[in-house]
Amino acid sequence: MPSPRCLALIIVLVAICSLLPQVTLAAENNIITFQSLDSADRTVMFTSSVGKEELPTISVPAGQSVDVVLPHGWIGNYLAVVDGEHHVPGSGVIGEVAFNAFEDKTYFDVSAIDDPGDEHGIRMLWPAGEDGNTSGCWVEFPCGNAYTESGDKQTRVTAEKHLIAMLGRPPAREEEDDVAGGDRDGFGREGLGDS
Repeated sequence: MPSPRCLALIIVLVAICSLLPQVTLAAENNIITFQSLDSADRTVMFTSSVGKEELPTISVPAGQSVDVVLPHGWIGNYLAVVDGEHHVPGSGVIGEVAFNAFEDKTYFDVSAIDDPGDEHGIRMLWPAGEDGNTSGCWVEFPCGNAYTESGDKQTRVTAEKHLIAMLGRPPAREEEDDVAGGDRDGFGREGLGDS
């Protein structure tokens, strides 16, 4: 019969080994953090590519952020609509993403092809650990940092599995200008004080 000390060590080792897959899985999750920039509550609707898991709509309260974990290999797009406003299918700026795609990388972009006049939905999208690798328009659509017509070469790629999606309009600034080279000039997670 093993000693009590040996039994305790075995129990601890079994507990650690049982947690390792969960820790590894958590580190590899695909996540989009939806961050509201203004005072409007929104609903985010997902459209999955054929054969990919369907995702439920989520609510993003005004001025808040919501993390959504997406399945491994998920490919699709999403659209944010201000609560209470009528949504016309096929309208609005959308975020597009392919997680765990070629070479296990994440491919993403913001597309204003369907509705470049949408000023209340998806604004910007970027990897959580890469501030300069952005897609979208900070002030107004259209801009040169988002898809605005078929054939645009705007898809971005990253090894990151966590994306940040800004929703709505940023606070007014004295010198508003579109993003040159993707820099958010103090906006984004670092500018919101939640880093």
